[in-house]
Amino acid sequence: MPGFTDPAVAEVFEGRAIRRQIRIRLFESTDAPWIDLLLYLPNHARGPVPAFLGLNYGNQGVHPDPEIVPSRNSVCRRGEHAHRWPLEMLLQRGYAVGSFHGGDIELDRHGSGCHFTLEDWKSGIRYQVLRQSGRTQLADDAWGSIGAWAWGLSRAPSINVV
Repeated sequence: MPGFTDPAVAEVFEGRAIRRQIRIRLFESTDAPWIDLLLYLPNHARGPVPAFLGLNYGNQGVHPDPEIVPSRNSVCRRGEHAHRWPLEMLLQRGYAVGSFHGGDIELDRHGSGCHFTLEDWKSGIRYQVLRQSGRTQLADDAWGSIGAWAWGLSRAPSINVV
């Protein structure tokens, strides 16, 4: 069923922030893609805060924290892309930071940081939408991976985290 679960919550950065790992189910089908959102919230916030939201090459690459659950299909190493995510600075300035692996929505063979075979697009959001419409082949002018990732980014803010 569409919705989210929030099993992994921890204080991080010497108590200055909370890290949440939230699974967002996008469709009722259990074999449909889902998002594993990695979310950091500043502890000093007294209400809603502005947030930076972006794709990553695997949640484990955002920070070397061993408690971050690795993204499925991702090939990056723990903390490999931490230099792209100035988490502590953003949190100190009062921003939340959310991120998930682009491969959660759609695997891509052109550098999205994931294992890929030619049939892997069938594990993505575009194939799920096609199946729901009774089709199995993409049209030549159909949306591509970038469109799928944009759609996925639009889903993440729809959850209300308290």
